[in-house]
Amino acid sequence: MSRSAASILLTCRDECVVRDLVVRDESFSAPAVTLGIFSCMDESVDAETLRLQLQQAIEGLRQQQTLIVQAFGFFMTADALLLTYSFSQRNASGLLAASLMPLAMLTASWLILATGIPFAYNAMRLERCLLPGQITLIATTIRVLQPTTYNVLDLALGIDDPERQARAIHAAKRSGIGLFDRAMSWLLLAAFTLQVATFIIALTIFNYRFA
Repeated sequence: MSRSAASILLTCRDECVVRDLVVRDESFSAPAVTLGIFSCMDESVDAETLRLQLQQAIEGLRQQQTLIVQAFGFFMTADALLLTYSFSQRNASGLLAASLMPLAMLTASWLILATGIPFAYNAMRLERCLLPGQITLIATTIRVLQPTTYNVLDLALGIDDPERQARAIHAAKRSGIGLFDRAMSWLLLAAFTLQVATFIIALTIFNYRFA
């Protein structure tokens, strides 16, 4: 492992993610990388254009959040209807279908948040161009709600090579984002386990029909 890669391991808050980057690409050496420091490379672009792009990035993030709320609402409604039908009709197959709804919510949330990574990256980049050295809204929000994602995107902002920068951004999708919030992930997995247990009990002890 190169010395520069080792320095990245020591300075990055999420060592696992950066270690994965280094292991997968042993040539990963970026002496110019300094976490938390970013300069707007293209000074010919006017501030109004940057503000418009920032507005579009924020709108994209807002749409991602709306999609998550809609997905949760749909799957929670389906779960409730399936449970109501299953208990009223003593039907175990409905309980089995209902047990898959928490997994569907988890998968949908992960996919939606993963597609929001480019919006988050561009929003952080544009904020640093427009307000260098200042505490900004999007960066603070991501840092508080998704610290792992923030660390990886912060690393990507300090890389000049486009190919390595793309790999760092892609690593954010593999870093548990999104994530998704770990507490919510465990809650959904617990709901899935509970509903599977309910299905087994209803089928074996209470003799619910499976049809």
